[in-house]
Amino acid sequence: YIEALPFDDAKSFLLRYGKILVTNFPERTTKLLISLCVGYKPKPKKNNKEQQQQQPQAATEREILERAKGELYIQCFADKKPFLLHFLEAITMKVMDYSSIIGNTLIELYLDATEVKEVGKQSYIIDQNKKLAKLQEKKASNNNSKQQAIDSSQKKGEAEDDDEQQDDQEDEDEDIEEKERILQKHFQHNLGALQHDIQELQDKTIHFLKNRDAKYNDRHALVLVQSHNFKPGILYMYEKLGLHHDIINYYMDIGDHKEVIEACKQYANKPGDSQNM
Repeated sequence: YIEALPFDDAKSFLLRYGKILVTNFPERTTKLLISLCVGYKPKPKKNNKEQQQQQPQAATEREILERAKGELYIQCFADKKPFLLHFLEAITMKVMDYSSIIGNTLIELYLDATEVKEVGKQSYIIDQNKKLAKLQEKKASNNNSKQQAIDSSQKKGEAEDDDEQQDDQEDEDEDIEEKERILQKHFQHNLGALQHDIQELQDKTIHFLKNRDAKYNDRHALVLVQSHNFKPGILYMYEKLGLHHDIINYYMDIGDHKEVIEACKQYANKPGDSQNM
């Protein structure tokens, strides 16, 4: 129904009910909102195809070019950040004159998503290490029990029973080792996937910051990368804003003395920071 509405009606309807629609039908509503904000053309009604074909060509072209302001619809995605990310990426790729609010929000979403992935990665590592530690404790306990059984059997002269018991414990040890191998294999695979996702988000962030056509507020972006401690973004924004003294201070704060020396050499003869404050 909404997809067949004229531009102004669709725009008003989605401003009013967009949040509810995104919550209940996120994929389809996101697709509709992208269409509304990058180039909207109402879908012809099934019972009105002939009338659509008879409309003047100029009117059709006008509808194709109509676009809503994407920043007005950010509030529709309050509980659906992955879909908001997709929505904003589509706008930045297909619209030239989007608002800096779009760019600022996209940078923030990239950084937030990276932070969530990093926290998830650390939690996963801790959880897997606990599982491995439990298996190793069980293996050590079995070894102690095996040694105690051997010592006890030797005292009693029960060599045959000792061999049977030893075989059982060796089977259990092999089972534990197999579980360790499977756990390690899954651990490496899942850790690699998490790291890939993190790297992809970081690459997207720095690519957007460096994109000459990207629209965002430089000072706002600097605050975002600083608050998320995103090193490549911090150094790039300092460089972009001409804050060379801050670059040197940053390397000093993290104890990278080699980079401090290199930065001093690089920026010694460049204009001071006072011009950009």
